[in-house]
Amino acid sequence: MKVNSANDLPSLKQELSAFLPSRICEVMNSYDAFAAADIPTDAKGFAAYHSACKAALAHAETLLKIAKWSEETQDKESQTDDIKELLAEANEALNSMEDEEEYTYEYDD
Repeated sequence: MKVNSANDLPSLKQELSAFLPSRICEVMNSYDAFAAADIPTDAKGFAAYHSACKAALAHAETLLKIAKWSEETQDKESQTDDIKELLAEANEALNSMEDEEEYTYEYDD
């Protein structure tokens, strides 16, 4: 993935959140295929095998952390946008009420 269209942090986070799920799947599929292979019986091969498994899991964990970081930011931004939209709608409704006739509400006790 080339990240050259992101000129600011929010844009970068948006690109990452779109890209990372497929990359995480690739890493986990690669790990699964490697881990399913026969485990070497000699000490050197055994150590290399487990070292490679740990490296793949660390890679996946790092990608997951970045994905979570990019999604949390978007969720907060999305919530902020939703709140701004609701406030704008409420403000518009209040402004339109000022333009209309006043209504008297009667309450039954």
